[in-house]
Amino acid sequence: MTCKLFTIVLLVVLPLQTVTAQFCASIAGQWTDNFEYDYSLSQSPSGSVTGTLDATSDPVCPGIYNVTGSRQGSTPTFQLSMQRTAPIEFPCAQQFTETVTLNTPGCDTGSGTWLSLGVTGDLSVSKDCDVPSGETTSPQGWDSTPGRQTIHNWLITLQPSSKNFGGRIVYESGSGGTDTCFHPSVGIPPQTSLPPGADSWSIDESNRSTTSDGVGWFPAAVQTYRAAGRAPCGFTIPQTMTIRCNLNGDRSYETHPVGAGIQATTVSSSRDGQSAQRAWP
Repeated sequence: MTCKLFTIVLLVVLPLQTVTAQFCASIAGQWTDNFEYDYSLSQSPSGSVTGTLDATSDPVCPGIYNVTGSRQGSTPTFQLSMQRTAPIEFPCAQQFTETVTLNTPGCDTGSGTWLSLGVTGDLSVSKDCDVPSGETTSPQGWDSTPGRQTIHNWLITLQPSSKNFGGRIVYESGSGGTDTCFHPSVGIPPQTSLPPGADSWSIDESNRSTTSDGVGWFPAAVQTYRAAGRAPCGFTIPQTMTIRCNLNGDRSYETHPVGAGIQATTVSSSRDGQSAQRAWP
């Protein structure tokens, strides 16, 4: 094992996840690197980073370091500085620097380099994948796009608010739903399941989805079922929400119902206990 404790500043570069500038937005968490050093890092909403580095397992230069730093503007780059909490003699370092790139979509792994007294080496870091405790749903109104006016849009916000899930990806799956509109003679397949990854959402630094979850029947289906005398009717499907991780598989964090109804003159949409109704056409 190579000893890196000869002086260190941490620069973390997190790659863009998509063309919509999604990337791992936070370095907060409990990390372990390939030297078996443990990092405990916190990040404020402004991007300031504080914490500690526990290098007591180092066979040559054991010790504890304070960590300070900041995110560089609105980029995925962090400049961190580790300062030893107690004096130590040469050849061990009082400070050191690193460069780390975190990997999307899980933001729980990374790689880079360390620099100490002019000596550099490779670095890899990992932590347990951060998983939401749940999410909230808020209405965003009925879709105005032609052919989607009977679809209601719902915004997803991950919880807890104390964690920054910016740059993460969540997706839906579900089975075992009911569809009272379905009839073999109508020709529309029953809406009773959501294939894994049927829809997915990028999360911004406010823990909100960058696009909405649209729930509802399309206008053509509404007209077809009304003409067939199936209304009032609707579907309900259990929607399981899962967050992408790099290590140990993706993690599901919540299951709730989504559904939509067709009445004689109105349509309705619901998600996780929230509902909306409108006259149509």
